[in-house]
Amino acid sequence: MKHYFFLDRADFFQYFLDISNAELSKPAKKINIGKLQSLFDLALRQPGSIAASDPFKEDVKVRMNEVDLTKWLMRVVSVSGMDENAMSLDATTHQASAPSQDEKPITGHYALELDYKVPFPLSLVISRKTVLRYQLLFRHLLTLRHLEGLLSTSWKEHTTVYTWKHRSKYPQVEQWKRRAWNLRSRMLVFVQQLLYFCTMEVVEPNWSKLMKRLDEVKTVDQLMQHHVDFLDTCLKECMLTNSKLLKVFVCHFSNLSIIKLMNSILDSCKTSYDLCHVLLLHNPPL
Repeated sequence: MKHYFFLDRADFFQYFLDISNAELSKPAKKINIGKLQSLFDLALRQPGSIAASDPFKEDVKVRMNEVDLTKWLMRVVSVSGMDENAMSLDATTHQASAPSQDEKPITGHYALELDYKVPFPLSLVISRKTVLRYQLLFRHLLTLRHLEGLLSTSWKEHTTVYTWKHRSKYPQVEQWKRRAWNLRSRMLVFVQQLLYFCTMEVVEPNWSKLMKRLDEVKTVDQLMQHHVDFLDTCLKECMLTNSKLLKVFVCHFSNLSIIKLMNSILDSCKTSYDLCHVLLLHNPPL
């Protein structure tokens, strides 16, 4: 479970993201799940991968959840009578409703989630509620890793595209480029630090504590309780149960569209004069 849902030593998963990037870039509704599952199985069977010798890899499946993770969690924490600072995961046992028509459809990178078919009698310990907690953490970590990749790609474009590399004689262009560079740099540092915190400061220490507790358990009830406590602690410390922090995530991640807009503008502007013309058109001088 840790290798798949927490992306621990997940070299196979990075390969899967690379070969399925074209499919995952589509809207969630238009993605071919069968094709995506075939690519996932191909990545699992790569020689040298940690998953190649895993006897349980056939039980791991990919699927799409068309509701954005942050919006889904926001709905959960805003349920009447629920403590905002300590979300009750029992409310998330219900499948999220379909997105409304006003909501913008999300792409496969944000809708992708793993599912695990737990065989009996192991399903008595790892219930669907438990799997759901794993899925929430997985989607959060995957979103952070995807954002890190997008921002790194943007940095590469900032260092190779002509209009970024060469200094313009127009002050407006240089000022705009400087602000765009600073925004991208700060966003990248923030996402990298948040991903490191969630994995190395939250998941790993709590996983070590769980392993120590499992050595001392004497009943199945104790095992189940320690397991659920571990997942709930990870969700809380990853800041997925606090409505105020979720709003911060929404605001910060939405700024990524600004970076995409910047890159698209520069792709269409072959010269600094063209770029200056676009900037003055949208921001005319007073």
